[in-house]
Amino acid sequence: MIKPWKLKVARNISRVYSLLNPVNNKGYLILMYHSVSNDRKGTYVISKKLFNSHLQIMLENFKISELSLKNIVNKGAAITFDDGFVDNLEIAAPILESYSIPFTVFISSDNMFNNSSLYLSKNAIRDLASINGVTIGAHGKTHVPLTSCSDNDLENEIRGSKQDIEDIIGREVTCMSYPHGKSDSRVISCVKDSGYEFACGSRFGLNYNVPNIYDISRSEIWGSDDESVFSQKIRGDWDWLKWKN
Repeated sequence: MIKPWKLKVARNISRVYSLLNPVNNKGYLILMYHSVSNDRKGTYVISKKLFNSHLQIMLENFKISELSLKNIVNKGAAITFDDGFVDNLEIAAPILESYSIPFTVFISSDNMFNNSSLYLSKNAIRDLASINGVTIGAHGKTHVPLTSCSDNDLENEIRGSKQDIEDIIGREVTCMSYPHGKSDSRVISCVKDSGYEFACGSRFGLNYNVPNIYDISRSEIWGSDDESVFSQKIRGDWDWLKWKN
């Protein structure tokens, strides 16, 4: 959980940043969600009602498209989810389908073998992948920070997760997102060698011309982001967070 005082400080900084930062929608905005649920709480768990509100705001401001290299170089936006929570299928998918919005789910593949009620099973992933407009990507095998892995473990995390998911959905996995947003030159080299077309991190900001297709920016969305904060985030008022790490 984000501590309340830190969230308050971040909101105040964002208000000041908005005065100094002109609105610029010429790039490609990628939103990073995790879980949509009314039954659980957490930094990355958003309610159904608020999620609906976010989508309505997005549709008023952006053309939302499938996450792909072709679309990233254009003006617009994409919706993504990390980890592979079961509510991505049971709750988020029906809402997104009702708006005809495509979306991408990045899955930590070991979760689908753990018989957990929180994460998508193999059959659930197949069901999700069968929905029109859904792209399935990889998010490592075990969700460990890839920069901390040995060479052998790194290979297993990156290649292994790709293979796990491809075996389940029966088609190629072409994109991944970095667990914890962590990557470096060694990680990126392994991602390239493993056959991914592109990869996303978790650094705030619009993408302009995408100078590094293996380090694409995404803006984190939190469960506490009301309509006002969400509007600030899509305008770029929270992009100062990209300099935090």
